[in-house]
Amino acid sequence: MSKMKNETKQVRVITFMSSGALHNDEVKNPLPEEFLSETELPKELIQEMKDNSWCDADGNVCFPTTFQPDPVKGVDGNVYLSMNDTTDENLYFSMMMKGMELLNLSTSSSAMKTSMGKLPTTINNQ
Repeated sequence: MSKMKNETKQVRVITFMSSGALHNDEVKNPLPEEFLSETELPKELIQEMKDNSWCDADGNVCFPTTFQPDPVKGVDGNVYLSMNDTTDENLYFSMMMKGMELLNLSTSSSAMKTSMGKLPTTINNQ
């Protein structure tokens, strides 16, 4: 009997920093062309992040505080959700629900169960 590899698809949460205390907005240089190119992120999400970011004078990658991309399903079947560090909890859960919908999960799935006050970093499609 052959063993089947468990390939559970997930909502993978990636966080990025946009709060102004962590970067200088006076200088806005373009990002390097290879930014995120060595990652498993979907190409359209990488492009959206590149289109909405810049490098400050110290070389930090910066995003506007209002930037919050929608979740994107990758060719690997996982959903990638990039979360802004200034995103409030209500929007976080709304975006997570969109990500789960892309995985074809029902909102009553046991995968949504988390402990109170603790945000999940990954939700499995079971």
